Amino acid sequence: MVLPQRGLTNLRVAFTDGAIDAKYAFPFWNKDWQVRLILLDRLGGPALVIPSPVRSASITAIDTGMRLEQARPLAEEPPEAYSGYFHLDPMWVLRGMLGPSEALRHALFRTNLAGKAKAGTEKLHDAEFDETLQTLVRLVTKDRSFVTRRYDRGNLLFSDLK
Repeated sequence: MVLPQRGLTNLRVAFTDGAIDAKYAFPFWNKDWQVRLILLDRLGGPALVIPSPVRSASITAIDTGMRLEQARPLAEEPPEAYSGYFHLDPMWVLRGMLGPSEALRHALFRTNLAGKAKAGTEKLHDAEFDETLQTLVRLVTKDRSFVTRRYDRGNLLFSDLK
C-alpha cells in the first residue's frame, strides 16, 4: 500500500501516551528517497516534528509508536536542519503556518518541490510513501493534458525538476 502526500490530511496521530489531530503531515526525504522526519501541522496547536519511520500510517491515522515528548516543536528547529531534504506541499500550507522564524520558513520553502516541472512539461503532482512513512516510493507528475506518470527511484532525479 502506498500513501499519497495529498491524502495525508485530517489525521489522528497516536503516540504511546496520547494523541493529537493534524491537519497535514509532510514527510521530508533525502536524495536517496529515505524519509528522515515528518512535520505535523497540528489542529489547534503548534506544528511538531517527529522522526521517521512510524509504526504505521494510513490516510486517516498515523501510529507513531513513540511518546509525545519525542516530538519536537517546529519553531525550535534550526533552519540548517532542513538542508538536503525535499518535501511536497502542493497547497503551500506551510507558507501560512504560525510559529516558525522567518529563516526557518524560508528553509522549508526551499525544500518544497510543488510546482517543479520535469523538462518543463510535467509538473510534480504528488509523492507516494510506504505505510511506515520511511521511504518515498514514487513521484507522480501530470503534463498539460493531465496525463499522469509515475516515477520510481532511479527514473527521476531531483535535479531534473526545475
